[in-house]
Amino acid sequence: MSTIHLIHHSDDLIQALNGYKKLLGWQHDWKVPQKGELPDLNLHDFFIVYNRDPEKLDGLRAAQHLRSHPDTFAVPILFLSDRLSDYAQLLYDDLDFIWHCEQPFHSRRFFDTVAKVQAYIAANVGFLKQANETLASIAAGQFAEAKKILNVLADRFQNSLRYQIWVAQVHLGLKELDRALDAALLAQKMRPKSLEVANLLASIYFKKGDTENYNVIMLQTLRLAEIHLQNLLHWGDVYLEQGNVDRSITAFEAALEKEPENQRAKQGILAANLVEGRTNIAGTMEIASTQSMEIARMFNLKGISMAESGHFRTAERLYNNAMKILPNKEIAYKLWLNLGLCMKKKGDLPAALAYFEKCQELAPPHYKRAEAQIAALKDELRKEESSRDFGHIKDRVIRHGDVLNYKKFHSQKGA
Repeated sequence: MSTIHLIHHSDDLIQALNGYKKLLGWQHDWKVPQKGELPDLNLHDFFIVYNRDPEKLDGLRAAQHLRSHPDTFAVPILFLSDRLSDYAQLLYDDLDFIWHCEQPFHSRRFFDTVAKVQAYIAANVGFLKQANETLASIAAGQFAEAKKILNVLADRFQNSLRYQIWVAQVHLGLKELDRALDAALLAQKMRPKSLEVANLLASIYFKKGDTENYNVIMLQTLRLAEIHLQNLLHWGDVYLEQGNVDRSITAFEAALEKEPENQRAKQGILAANLVEGRTNIAGTMEIASTQSMEIARMFNLKGISMAESGHFRTAERLYNNAMKILPNKEIAYKLWLNLGLCMKKKGDLPAALAYFEKCQELAPPHYKRAEAQIAALKDELRKEESSRDFGHIKDRVIRHGDVLNYKKFHSQKGA
């Protein structure tokens, strides 16, 4: 019977596993590993790393830690997590023997992934042990021994990124710098955005005294601190779109700790507070007045993103409260139009009509977009009222269109 070793577990996860074991007769055990307790590849043990707070990167750090030690390097990981940000994905892509089971939790997807992990272990136990031995030799500075193991693994492993990284590290350790560089450049060709490969190349160029290429690599490499910052900003936006204001603010505040003048984080906190109706937060009016157009554009884009992901009411609260702080009414009428388009896409035609009428009330005489929308909506509402065609209403609610294509928002002034 295999044992699942739980990293960053939660009570809910353990309860779910217990439920599966009881109801389905699932042939697994699990434990929270104690210090010095190691999985057994012969028994098909593996890890579950639960990435509970993706904005903090704790789950990825735990996976990186497991991959940095010879005893656990090749023990498979089932990574239970929300979809990663593009920046966090850079870290994930450098990890070996890892399977992503995407949240929200879905039992069939989970069991299918577990089955894939176990099938892989069963078919590759010897190979996984050799991978652990290779890293152990490299970590101990036994590069000649590591080279022998790599020669054994070459037939089935030489086309992988990890093999090329290890070859480069072995040649670097043996002071065969040109051969190390060849392997590292091949690894870079295989995965151009790999941070691990970039750091390896930087080490080789440094050892060779090639300061020009060393500086190029260092300038092009997205550093870990920047990844953490961008990941926090990503999740601040995601939580905001979902209406999870507290977690959104926490993520944006953490981003500000890393970069105190980051405008995206400041604007995100402002937007999150507006979703909750907090319009009197210190500094709100100052930001709104000094960055009026930029703030309006930010509100517009966040509202569109919310609406497109189905969070219409969150977009509505954001737009409504944005109107209270934006001094420029020329901006405000366009936001009212966008909110009307959001409600129209949702299928709430009375609400859409009300917002279009508010837009028309504030808009300059030459602005005809709201007028056209109002006429079309009134005509559609009259038809529905007279026909009571509920089938038509259903079709309208679920129809898809391009009404939220506002990429030209900023250029619409005077349209």
